[in-house]
Amino acid sequence: MNKKKIGILGAASVVAVALSLSAAPAMAATWDGGNIDWASGGYWSVSNGSFDFGGPFTDEWASNIDDDTFDKGLQVYGIDDSTQIECTTADLSAAADGSGDQILTCDPEDLPVGPNSEVMSVTAEYRFFADNKTVRVLVKVKNTTGAAVSGANIWFYNNFYQDTYTNVEYSNSLGSKLSNWPTGNSSASDVIAETDNIFVTDCPTGTNQCDPSYTGANVMQMNGADAPTHSTFVAGYNPTGGDAAGGNADDNAYFSYALPDLAADAEASVVIMNRTYLFAEGVDDTATGANALVASQDAVAFAEAGGFTCDEAMVGISDPTKILNWKCAASLPDTGVSVAPLAIGAGALMIAGLGLVVALRRRARA
Repeated sequence: MNKKKIGILGAASVVAVALSLSAAPAMAATWDGGNIDWASGGYWSVSNGSFDFGGPFTDEWASNIDDDTFDKGLQVYGIDDSTQIECTTADLSAAADGSGDQILTCDPEDLPVGPNSEVMSVTAEYRFFADNKTVRVLVKVKNTTGAAVSGANIWFYNNFYQDTYTNVEYSNSLGSKLSNWPTGNSSASDVIAETDNIFVTDCPTGTNQCDPSYTGANVMQMNGADAPTHSTFVAGYNPTGGDAAGGNADDNAYFSYALPDLAADAEASVVIMNRTYLFAEGVDDTATGANALVASQDAVAFAEAGGFTCDEAMVGISDPTKILNWKCAASLPDTGVSVAPLAIGAGALMIAGLGLVVALRRRARA
């Protein structure tokens, strides 16, 4: 073989090998089915079997106020209101982009999601962000029936730890309701509407409101962004907030997403973003209430600013255009690593490789 060709092949091989090593994904480990710890000391309360999601807790929150932010949260259901993702077997891994996020990927499970309860394969992935308060649920539905299906739906369920004094402090349709704090807004009109894709709930302290020692955390949820597919309410369940049932307020709801016509083996995906605003117990009830108000103000400000951007919501998703309930541009293929460092490293290696080629050519001409 010609020596110049050997030199060129060697330079290209160096680049290819280095790129393949740089793009190696993070290794996953089998999830033990229990809480997911933060590096800073708190934890996400999660357990397998009916996927019991309690929310994010700091040590201070768990010890001094109440140790639940959800009764049940971010659960994925079929249309029968009883079959849900159990997540009995899952992998837990650190995100390969160096963000510090943790990704829990449940094994595919069969759920009745078709209009006639046709069973399809559903995969749920929970990304726990390194900010220790944000979680993303990515759900993928695959039509494994062997035939085309129209009219399928996937359901999400939340039951916030706020009970009968739940207040909607912000939604797209209501705007901010913080002017009513802390006595709340319990009228029948102050509930989440189907047109809302962002909402904030809390349970403020005050007369006939939540006891500060019992108050649930404030929650901001984003069910999608400017996309044709929007969540609807499941018949027979009250919308979250206000005096929804003509009596006490309601702190839980099913959100249903209509899936497009699915050919055999076709897939559809939905993303839900949720952020919990914890607050510390004060020296007395007044101080605790003040801390709770600050948390509500932060949550409402974030919602008013538009909530999560596509970059935040679609991180690690190779083609955001496939997410039904978000309208986001497509991105580069997901290699499992941050694009910028990889591009810089590849550029440096290519320059080095070209330098080696030029040197070999000069040597051959001498």
